[in-house]
Amino acid sequence: MMFPDTVSEVSLFAGQTVLLISPQSWEGLTLSKHHYAVALSEAGAHVFFLNPPSGGALRPRITSVPDANVKLIDYRTIMRARRFLPQRLHDALETVQVSLIERQIGRNLDVVWSFDPTRFRNLRAFRSNLRVFHAVDRVEESALRPIGTSADVVLSVSRLILDDFAEVGTAGFRVNHGLSVDFERAARTRLDELARTPGPSPSPPYKVGYVGNLLHPAIDHAAFSRIVTATPEAEFHIWGPYQYAHLNWKHSGVPEVVSFIAFLQKRPNVRLHGLTHPRVVAEGLGKMDVLLTCYDSERELNRGSNNHKVLEYLSTGKPVVTNHVSEYMDAGIPPGLLSMPGTTDNAELPGMFRQVIETLDELHRVELQERRISFALSNTYSGKLREIEGIVGARLR
Repeated sequence: MMFPDTVSEVSLFAGQTVLLISPQSWEGLTLSKHHYAVALSEAGAHVFFLNPPSGGALRPRITSVPDANVKLIDYRTIMRARRFLPQRLHDALETVQVSLIERQIGRNLDVVWSFDPTRFRNLRAFRSNLRVFHAVDRVEESALRPIGTSADVVLSVSRLILDDFAEVGTAGFRVNHGLSVDFERAARTRLDELARTPGPSPSPPYKVGYVGNLLHPAIDHAAFSRIVTATPEAEFHIWGPYQYAHLNWKHSGVPEVVSFIAFLQKRPNVRLHGLTHPRVVAEGLGKMDVLLTCYDSERELNRGSNNHKVLEYLSTGKPVVTNHVSEYMDAGIPPGLLSMPGTTDNAELPGMFRQVIETLDELHRVELQERRISFALSNTYSGKLREIEGIVGARLR
């Protein structure tokens, strides 16, 4: 099966001026906002990436991103203690802030694409042909109506999140997570390798991979601990923050998190790799025999409805054991991609993991690995952009 590396020859975004509003700055962890910015620029758009507010002069500052055709906008907010401001004053100040940003950009905006539900909730303050709100997480109730009604379209990775916007009346569309370039490259390499040789069968010590913030309070610590304890013949390689400097000490789940980290540090079959560059993670996951996610859906913000790590895992071709992910129950998803419980109850997850360990030879069959990789490669960011073109195309022509 062939998968295009880039957006179609003439993208509808080509020549468009796009302002992308991100709750995370360009520097730091590379997330979906950053990947969409790069994909848009590669499609021929003029991309301006609005960082969160910082210090400096009142006039916004625009700089270029090395090795990417993206312009960064840094600005100082003029709205101090905004939650205490009367709504009319807040709206007036936000309009001034928008004018300062638009003036500095110096060209008419075609698309405003916001991932941030806390800033510029009235997207109509921007003079733009198209206003998109992209919800990758659930939005607090107070923001749903203002940002939903001011957007022309709402996109999300989860139907559960879109359901929150149902009463707003704005058209909503599900767009799955995208596969980043580092994982895309590794996946294509793996497909080529499988075409030449299937490789050796898994053998003890089996290598289990896990990627995620170990300080996240929504991890199912009990199920995770049971899996590690019950599988001494496996090495658990874990990539992600675990140092207490990153911990939100105000959260009620801190004692449980601290106890869990201490447990992992003492286990002889656990390797904690810490926060690692995505390229290194992609290479490391490719060496694993099985991959794991283990969240308590009842405590997780998005109720376990979708998780971008699942797509990255599938891109390796390796078997994936996960807590219930509702979006992968969709009729359009190929069967057998994941080993997961049928409900959000993780009681059977440790037993399911054991069953996977005992059937690794079967689950490593070439056709099964190719099926997982092919699904992941059908969700590249260039592919997501084409999908979004189909949704908003009428307004871009």
